[in-house]
Amino acid sequence: LLGGRKFVGDFKPSVISSQDPFFAGFIAKRLARKVKARLVVELHGDFWPEDPKLHPSFLRNFIARRVLRKAYIIRTVSEKVKIGLFNKFPDLKEKKIEIFPIVSGEIMTWPFSGKSGLRDIKDMYPKGAIIGLFVGRLTKEKGLDWFLPVFARVAKQKPLYLRIVGDGEEREALKKLVKDLDLDSKIFFVGEVPEPLLDNEYRTAHFLVLPSRQESWGRVVVESLQSKTPVIVTNAVGSASELKNEESALIVSFGDNEAMAKALQKMAGSSELREKLALNGFTAVKDLSYDKMIGKMQNLWKKA
Repeated sequence: LLGGRKFVGDFKPSVISSQDPFFAGFIAKRLARKVKARLVVELHGDFWPEDPKLHPSFLRNFIARRVLRKAYIIRTVSEKVKIGLFNKFPDLKEKKIEIFPIVSGEIMTWPFSGKSGLRDIKDMYPKGAIIGLFVGRLTKEKGLDWFLPVFARVAKQKPLYLRIVGDGEEREALKKLVKDLDLDSKIFFVGEVPEPLLDNEYRTAHFLVLPSRQESWGRVVVESLQSKTPVIVTNAVGSASELKNEESALIVSFGDNEAMAKALQKMAGSSELREKLALNGFTAVKDLSYDKMIGKMQNLWKKA
């Protein structure tokens, strides 16, 4: 804080931004007051989801309330985060809220043999296999511990397979769950894949699934649809607000086993549905690009 005071005292910025409303926001608020700058608070996380058990502590909520009240502009990454914010702090003025999604950059193609490595991956699976894809950190929030038992039910009836791309603290627990469900031949833990090379995974898969119990945005949903691969998401995923159920995605409530099972059956059973969801999904997210968002961010800073 002392170092920040010296810096802003010399630099004298007109706007100070914080990437969260808690301790970083508290410091930003103090610095903004010192130099009479406007405070912009950016909420990248879904800090106040529907489940109150997932809310921050009393102290963090106390700090957030004081910081957000002093913000000139508040930026959230999705309508879902905005709704959670107003449910927790209904006294905030709506005119302060701006929604700017987390956008996707260009995804490069890995120079494998064949068409961008697609043949190499598909050759690992039997003819007629329907390949699902999960991309993300292997954490409790991502909901794989709920999803995999549902997947197991459907995979016994359909030629369904799943590629899990990513790593995290839940990896060993999930691998044990897969073994207990007797899904070793159906689920493959890929590990981490360099971000610029994910295009091969998206284009190989028949669909992406993001079964999160808490997700402020879900950039992988946008990346998948930009690769024209359809998606199944839960209503806890922020980017679901950009999509329409049965039109541009299959959207289910987190924890609804039957709804998720039906979504998997639909996705596995109809190439026409997959094609429709992919096309409509691509149209829904095509404007979520760096170029478009840079212009909106520039206008935000001018407004501040």
